[in-house]
Amino acid sequence: MVEPELRLQFTFWKQVNLDTNKIGLTFKQAQTLIFLRRNPGVTMTAIAEEIGLTAAAITGLIDRLTEKKLVLRKYDPTNRRVVLVEISDKGKSKANQFITIFKRRMPWERNAGKQI
Repeated sequence: MVEPELRLQFTFWKQVNLDTNKIGLTFKQAQTLIFLRRNPGVTMTAIAEEIGLTAAAITGLIDRLTEKKLVLRKYDPTNRRVVLVEISDKGKSKANQFITIFKRRMPWERNAGKQI
């Protein structure tokens, strides 16, 4: 039997995932947008390490976010071999939508989303 606290966590994250899908994102895409909102102009390696994905997986994820015009790829001005990823204005809007969802799902936590 699953402990009540664990069941509550599963239910919470299931709802967050469902709500995230309603705004057209996967949870990993939302995590990426939140990370980019806090860390503009980072490499895909840095994103992969933060989000917990492989380099191949993060490339596909960034491709999909680029197609949705939520992120931009730019060359590093000091090293044109390095590609940096930045969040777009549309991406910031989606990130804010996700934060609103997260806060709504955590009414017991006054500062939910503040550190996001």
